[in-house]
Amino acid sequence: MGLKAFLKKDRTTASNDDVASHITGSEKDNEEQAYGQSTDVTTGWTGDGFAGASEYPNAPGENYRTLGRWRACVILITIEVGIGILSLPSALKTLGLIPGIIAILGFGGLTTYCGFILLQFYRRYPMVTNLVDCALYVGGKPFEYFLGIAFVFNLVLICASANITLSVALNTLSRHALCTVAFLAFPHILCWLLCIPRKLSFAAAASWVCTISIVAAVLIVMIALGVAGPQAPPGFKVSIQLVGRPTFVEAVNALLNVAFAFAGNQSFISVMAEMRDPSKDFPPALFMQKSFEVVIYIVVACVIYGLAGDAVTSPALGSAPQLTAKIAYGILIPSVLGTGLIIGITAIKFMYITIMRNAKPDQVNVHNTFTWSLWIGLGALFWIVSFVISNAIPIFSSILNISSAIFVSWFTFGLTSIFWIHLNWKSQWSSPWKKFLAVSNYSIMMMTVFLMVGGLYTSLKALIDIYNDPETLAQSIASQTALIDKHLREHKLPEPSFVAGTPVEPIGEVEKAKTSVIAFIGLRQLLEGPAKELVPESNFALLMAMHRFKIASSVHFAESFPAHIRAIDAIAEKSEEPNITGYAVPNGTNLNIFEFLNANPDRAKRFV
Repeated sequence: MGLKAFLKKDRTTASNDDVASHITGSEKDNEEQAYGQSTDVTTGWTGDGFAGASEYPNAPGENYRTLGRWRACVILITIEVGIGILSLPSALKTLGLIPGIIAILGFGGLTTYCGFILLQFYRRYPMVTNLVDCALYVGGKPFEYFLGIAFVFNLVLICASANITLSVALNTLSRHALCTVAFLAFPHILCWLLCIPRKLSFAAAASWVCTISIVAAVLIVMIALGVAGPQAPPGFKVSIQLVGRPTFVEAVNALLNVAFAFAGNQSFISVMAEMRDPSKDFPPALFMQKSFEVVIYIVVACVIYGLAGDAVTSPALGSAPQLTAKIAYGILIPSVLGTGLIIGITAIKFMYITIMRNAKPDQVNVHNTFTWSLWIGLGALFWIVSFVISNAIPIFSSILNISSAIFVSWFTFGLTSIFWIHLNWKSQWSSPWKKFLAVSNYSIMMMTVFLMVGGLYTSLKALIDIYNDPETLAQSIASQTALIDKHLREHKLPEPSFVAGTPVEPIGEVEKAKTSVIAFIGLRQLLEGPAKELVPESNFALLMAMHRFKIASSVHFAESFPAHIRAIDAIAEKSEEPNITGYAVPNGTNLNIFEFLNANPDRAKRFV
């Protein structure tokens, strides 16, 4: 389909890729009766009601369809152009300049097409208000429930990671004036307060500030790198690679970083549901957003990598000199809050609508005590869970990577290809163009599986390698510790220096090293648990001897075991007889242990 046709698509005109365009006459009538071009047969909703609010056309309440193409475009930019951009220079360092640019262009074009598929699905089923609603029409209630759980969990992880970034920024700016938990609690409370308004139009007003924030932060870093150079040892010379030579694990991780920078598609349906005319205004909004996004991604990634070379860090703000990095972190704060705002509202609205559909479907748009209490309560629950998870991030990073590989790859790419196949199931091989699109969408599904499996493999391998290779673990801890020690010596800081009131706060690689060492310690303690104290290592030799020489089959090691727990019963009898003991009571005898074993030779043999 040409770009002009894509941008000028009218709501009343069926897409060339829409299954409805291949159905004529009575067949089309039957199809619309079965699926509903604009009618949900399960609720009777015509699709003309208020977005995300009610499944009844005459339901009372406020009109939530208030977004035009420009405000929708800004929201889409805020959703995607966030903290993901900060990992792109590091991805170019791994892949090389040329493959990195190709990856950004490829994922940008692919997510544009995936966004168009979501619009096609929305035209067919205008009653949907989020990605999970789409699952109901594809796989029924079981698929909807499964996807709903995954959807909320994924959004919680995104918000947790965003607030981790914000806590690092606050720690950096304040020189650890408060503990990390407090700096995690503050942005979560602030995000909860920002999510109290129920309209995305509120987010649109704040999105301008968020967009300017991220652009200004990376521009400051680029200017500082051009003037003062990166944080690097004396004598460092910048060098770049046109084509990198990464290992499989490094390449997959770099590709995942690029892919996740475009992972905003999961919120697109929610944006459409609050647009006045999504069929007409969403295509230009999507095209403007993707164009801006791809251009700024390439410029930022190439400039920072070109100026910092091998000294580039992830996040990229740490590549700049210390003072500049602090300024950039401060300017970045509104952008991170914007990510939490829009992603948080998307998750809260999904839970709110799901509950209201089953409780009071005619009051979804009504502002009363019940609806506001439910909305605020769900928001509090969502951000509390995010706070708990974000506190576990230092020892949870590998699990977070695994969850991202599973959820983000499917929500961004895989599900949209499934939706296209659902819309075009009967006509997917009807023409050469359809065959091309069918092959493309099946290929997208295969790519999604690769990203999921590859992401799982690389995340698990990184975690396993740490503990399977003591030499690697020792080298990693030693190198990180040496970096921290050097920082302490240069600034004449006492040990330990991770306490409140430290005069100089580490930036960039030093901060990363400190976090890494703490993560190693926490992860080791988590994996060891209480087992090390309960079961000394020397006991394993005894267990191996028992197994190898079959001692357990010859010797009764628990002969005296009942005496320990039945001694209480013996005391309860209040007898002063010396033969009423914990051993005598469970064995039903008045003999002491030696007399009993003498009377029972078989038991005595096992007690050797």
